[in-house]
Amino acid sequence: MLAQMTVMPLPRLPCDSLARIAGLQVDDDDATRLKAMGICVGRQVQLVRAGDPLIVRILGARIGLSARLAEGVSVEPI
Repeated sequence: MLAQMTVMPLPRLPCDSLARIAGLQVDDDDATRLKAMGICVGRQVQLVRAGDPLIVRILGARIGLSARLAEGVSVEPI
């Protein structure tokens, strides 16, 4: 079981795990792109498939993210 309040990059989250987005460490253009897809601080996300691209489920939608972009998304497992 993952410890509460452990912040990690999104790609390190085990598959099928739920997490809350804790922060975005990306440039402004990438942050705008992520927010447009619904990837915002405080939102719940589930890693569906690891790899490049990795697949996440957020707000009921499945979204593909490049591994580079996903590394800039910090999450806290829940």
